[in-house]
Amino acid sequence: MKTTIDIPRSELLDAIRFTGAKTKREAVVAPIADFNQRRRIATLAKFAGTCPDLMTADDLREQRRRRKSLIYTESELLAGLTPETVHADELARLTEREFGD
Repeated sequence: MKTTIDIPRSELLDAIRFTGAKTKREAVVAPIADFNQRRRIATLAKFAGTCPDLMTADDLREQRRRRKSLIYTESELLAGLTPETVHADELARLTEREFGD
């Protein structure tokens, strides 16, 4: 969108220097984009912790811990499989033994 604004020369030169912009336009657009991104993040931050269906940090840590303790390696699970013997008709469910519990 084209617009005409009066920007003090010293402020524009500082903006170019601080942003590392190569053009005047870039020096003006970069801070506006940064401002907008910060506002979006601030708006999202207001909703932090308000979705009960998301896993907690502790849940995520536990899931990662369990994943590291699987007793089968990927190569062991894939051993002997061929295109003829592999079917993806349904999703596999890991047993407690496969989780290593």
